[in-house]
Amino acid sequence: MREPILTLDKYEILEAVGSGGMATVYLGRATGPMGFEKAVAVKVLQDDAADDDEIVRMFIDEAKLGARLAHPNIATVLDFGESGGRYWLTMEYVDGPSLATLLKGTGRSGKTRKTPALDPAAAAWVTAGVLRALAFAHGLAGHDGKTMGVVHRDVSPHNVLLDRGGQVRLADFGIATGAYRDRKSVV
Repeated sequence: MREPILTLDKYEILEAVGSGGMATVYLGRATGPMGFEKAVAVKVLQDDAADDDEIVRMFIDEAKLGARLAHPNIATVLDFGESGGRYWLTMEYVDGPSLATLLKGTGRSGKTRKTPALDPAAAAWVTAGVLRALAFAHGLAGHDGKTMGVVHRDVSPHNVLLDRGGQVRLADFGIATGAYRDRKSVV
């Protein structure tokens, strides 16, 4: 069993798997009684970003919105918290590559591919999954019943995840925008 590099609440942080402008994503483990364990992704707001009230507000909004985005093609936000001055959220761990990793893949020789990593049918499958996720997010209604008009704003190969079974998940609604940003208590 790997030793954690950090513990946040009931989550053990094991290793960094990605980093962006305001946060780092780690492979983590949720723990519980009698040896319960579950792999999770833990997104931790970087220390310098935690000093910026606007970035903290956006991170909190991402956690609140992500908790409402329950759809098979969206990476689910499971939990949110603050521990020792660090803001974090946990998401389902998608066991598989990002589209960016898949597209940069290598051939059997270990050399970079010269042909596309996805055949047309696979590309259509991934695109359809992303479009289903975006349609769901854009049509999501707030507690007031009004459409929130969520716009992701960062659909990129790094934010499209594919699990080992081929399911497509869109992640990272951190810079999403929509009518919900101007209303109180709809996310």
